[in-house]
Amino acid sequence: MNLPIWLETESGRLGALLDRGQLPHALLIHGSAGVGRRLLAFRLRDRLLDSAATSPDSSLLCTGRIDEEALVRHPDFRLLQPIEDKKTIGVDQVRELIGFLSLTSHQHGAKVVIIFPAQAMNKEAANCLLKTLEEPAANSYLILVAEAPSRLPPTIVSRCHRVRIPLPDAQQARSWLHDIDPGVDWPHMLELCGGAPLTALGWRQIGFPQLSRDLEQDLLLLRKRADTPAGVARRWAKKEPESCLRWLFNRLGAELRSQLEQQGNESVVKPDNRHLQKSTEMLNMEPSFAVLRQISELRRLHGSGLNAELQLANVLALWYGKAG
Repeated sequence: MNLPIWLETESGRLGALLDRGQLPHALLIHGSAGVGRRLLAFRLRDRLLDSAATSPDSSLLCTGRIDEEALVRHPDFRLLQPIEDKKTIGVDQVRELIGFLSLTSHQHGAKVVIIFPAQAMNKEAANCLLKTLEEPAANSYLILVAEAPSRLPPTIVSRCHRVRIPLPDAQQARSWLHDIDPGVDWPHMLELCGGAPLTALGWRQIGFPQLSRDLEQDLLLLRKRADTPAGVARRWAKKEPESCLRWLFNRLGAELRSQLEQQGNESVVKPDNRHLQKSTEMLNMEPSFAVLRQISELRRLHGSGLNAELQLANVLALWYGKAG
């Protein structure tokens, strides 16, 4: 598997640690969704298993849950993720994982586990994993993948070697996506998804341009008072709530940046009292920032069992108030 260019440096660093026998047994790969955290995790898995397994195509890693049937099976590898139709990783799954790690390697080499999303572990599952992190089995490696260390218990984070993956350079992301499909307006797609290329690729696969138009229309209905937050939330809950929340966060963030840039330009060009007063009005954006904070919290709690429709209605009510 050819890694995107923005992951090559970190992959090389981890490979060098492995070659020197210094690779930590527990790693936490974190960064914004869609930057390629799982691509890096699977590349490291391949190195640890001596290329005996084949990494999945990037198209399999740009959505939420990985279809394990599509993966090439390896007796010394396990992927731990929420079981189908569930949002959390339970303690029984972790206990089964610990049993797997206690067995002798089939190929007399390393045993590897990837946990994604690591923040989906419930409290009991995380506590159960602690002993394994503290006293790892010989030649075993745990690779946790999460958006941010803050979404995991501190006791888990403190026992892992942290690997942060930043957003790639915009030109690198556009070039990589263009090579995959030159017929897509990738700059616009990247803007909608906050610059995350794997997210852009996933959104293309689910027909996100049309979804984006639908969501934009729903916000217009809210502004015009032609619909209610509850009505819009009902429709969004039937789509993919996480995608809707991410789109709303990036959409509002882009709007705030645009207003701030406009304010800066107007203040420089025409610094008279009339425009200074307008500046004060434009910078009074607390309702919008309140929406951003609420969306961030909902995304942090996504998968914890909260009622998605109710939570979407709450955040849209903040937007509805802003619109008013």
